[in-house]
Order: sequence, then C-alpha cells, then structure tokens
Amino acid sequence: MFLLGEKIDLDRWVIIILGFSGVYFIANPNFEEFNYINLLPVLCALFYGIFMVLTKKYSTTESSFAQIFYLSLGSLIISGVLGLIVGDGKYYTNSNVSMNYLSRSWNFIDAGDIGLMLLSALCGFIGTVFLINAYRIGNPSRITPFEYSGLIPTMMLGYLIWDDIPTINTWIGILIIIGCGLYLFYLENSFSDKSLKKSINRTINN
Repeated sequence: MFLLGEKIDLDRWVIIILGFSGVYFIANPNFEEFNYINLLPVLCALFYGIFMVLTKKYSTTESSFAQIFYLSLGSLIISGVLGLIVGDGKYYTNSNVSMNYLSRSWNFIDAGDIGLMLLSALCGFIGTVFLINAYRIGNPSRITPFEYSGLIPTMMLGYLIWDDIPTINTWIGILIIIGCGLYLFYLENSFSDKSLKKSINRTINN
C-alpha cells in the first residue's frame, strides 16, 4: 500500500476487491433496488483498514496509548457532531431499520444502560490496546485472519440478544471474507518463505 511504501500486485488487488464484495453480501442487500445505506458497512471496513495501516505506519513515532488517544478523540468528535444532528430523533423514520439505529433519539436516563455502555467501553479499550499493539509489531496481512475468530461470538451474541439468525447471504459473505483473508495469509507466508530461502542461499554461497 502506498501509505507504507509497499507494492501490491494484481493478485492481491483482486483478493481485496473480492473480500469487499463479501462485506456487501453480509449487508444482505436487495439487488433489485440499490440502496446507498448498504454501503455503510463497506465504508466502515474501509476506514477500519485505513486506521490499521496508519497504526502500522506511525508505530515507530507514536506510542500505542497515543494512538488510542487519537482514535478516541476522533470518535468523540464525530459522535458528538452526529449526536447534535440526529440525537433528538427528528430524523427517525420507520422506512429503514438500519438507519433507525443511527437516527433514533439518544437517551441516557437509564442507569442500567449507562452501566452497559461503560462496560462496553472498558472491553473495547482493552481489546483495542491488544489489537493496536499486534498491528504495531506484526504484519497486518498475518494478523487480520486471527480477527475472524470474532465472527463466532458476534453471531452467538446476535442470536442470544436479538434472535438474529444469519441468512444464506450472510454465510456466503463470511466465507468470502475468510477465504480471501486466508489466501492473503498464504501468499504472505509463501513470499516470506521464498525470501528467507534466498537469503539463506545467498549467505551460504558467500
């Protein structure tokens, strides 16, 4: 990637694009009528990837806690602006279930809800610390496949809390994403092994 000064060959570009198509399958779109809202998960994945690349890029100049601070500050600003715009619920409609999540009225009255948000924030902070440190010291293409383990508890919680059962499109999307990630993992390991063998042979010959 250009941010890290790395060259990406055609095979990897094809796999990346195919992986993004998996995200669109998980969004379970209606192919008969295009809806821009279905692109939100794709944008989320895009910005997540950019953040992890920047984490790797500035790992030598910024500490992990400094990077977490920048992430939290950016999230606070964006959430604050979004809350000022839609927080009163004036844009809430029943036309789209996905948008209702963002446009509903933001209420912070229930002490139980505040407790759950604080618990979620603590868990998110701990997870982010480990994740950022992993990307700081490791190769992103080798770390990403391990993130797929999060799909299992995510689907379990979705079923237990919201009775959400993955659709066929969701399973197809999951398989596409995991397959692409594992193939990239294989390519990176294969390339590293070849480079290591060349280096060893060069050392022996010299």
